[in-house]
Amino acid sequence: MTSFDYAKTAATAERLLARFGQEGAIRVQGVRESDWDDEPGPPVDHPCRLAVLPIADRDIDGALIKAGDVKILVSTVGLSITPTTVNTVIAANGTFTIVRVKTLAPAGVAVLHDLMGRR
Repeated sequence: MTSFDYAKTAATAERLLARFGQEGAIRVQGVRESDWDDEPGPPVDHPCRLAVLPIADRDIDGALIKAGDVKILVSTVGLSITPTTVNTVIAANGTFTIVRVKTLAPAGVAVLHDLMGRR
């Protein structure tokens, strides 16, 4: 039995996002240089390919998913971080706070990040 090529699946996701998506970034807030610093350092943007998609009205429950929330699909190719809920997404149509992260990673190979974003 041959093993499934998840790297090829990740490449397909990247190709589709390159064709139909947009350039964006995952913004990671800066870290404090020392315990003496009151302010964190500057934020760091990690470039990525992404697609911002609307969420169907029937899926909006007002509690977990609110009106205006969006689905953001992010390619893992070339992205050196895994997005978290303390990061933000910078896209052509706005800046979104990440409220949920699901990483599609069959067999431990990250293929795509499925995020929910909120303004």
